[in-house]
Amino acid sequence: MLNSDILIKYGATIKIFKEGEVIFAEGDDCHYFYQLIRGTVKWTNYDSDGGEMIQEFISEGNSFGELPLFDGLPYAATAISESISELYRLPKEKFDKLIEENPQELKKLTQLFVKRLRFKFMMLRECLGKEPENRVRSLFKYLRESSKNLDPNSNQITLSRQEIASMIGLRVETVIRTVRKMNDSGEIKILHGRIFLPN
Repeated sequence: MLNSDILIKYGATIKIFKEGEVIFAEGDDCHYFYQLIRGTVKWTNYDSDGGEMIQEFISEGNSFGELPLFDGLPYAATAISESISELYRLPKEKFDKLIEENPQELKKLTQLFVKRLRFKFMMLRECLGKEPENRVRSLFKYLRESSKNLDPNSNQITLSRQEIASMIGLRVETVIRTVRKMNDSGEIKILHGRIFLPN
């Protein structure tokens, strides 16, 4: 994502978060730019009943929570460290200066925003339909194309059924039935409870 040497040059520090620790919460004011060095971060929303909608699992080298740095509004989702996570943290004022003086870094962020927006459009289109198979199929296609949450050696999806359900707005029971059906039709393979995409 953003060049680590440039981040350090502009004053980024390294901060470590414990597993389950909230990095920032939906509605908080934004004071930092964050980029993941090691670990996993879940970027998610919760409704008033405690239901969860996972926006994305952030992989190493990627940034997250950038929107308030540009529009000045509070965070639109909560970021939680899923494992011990090490992050670059750069104060907003220094981030603004970095972007102003390094337009190539802004271009990288713009490309990331476009990828995330394309995923959202695709998932919204699929959520309009009634068929859970289409939602699951579209998510799996996205995981393959983006190489996210997918073991590159085995094509194993690294998400749990609950995480899949929380990403596409389905109940976990529906996801379980759907992946079983997809396994029976040969679209995917389930081995020892793990989901594998065909080569």
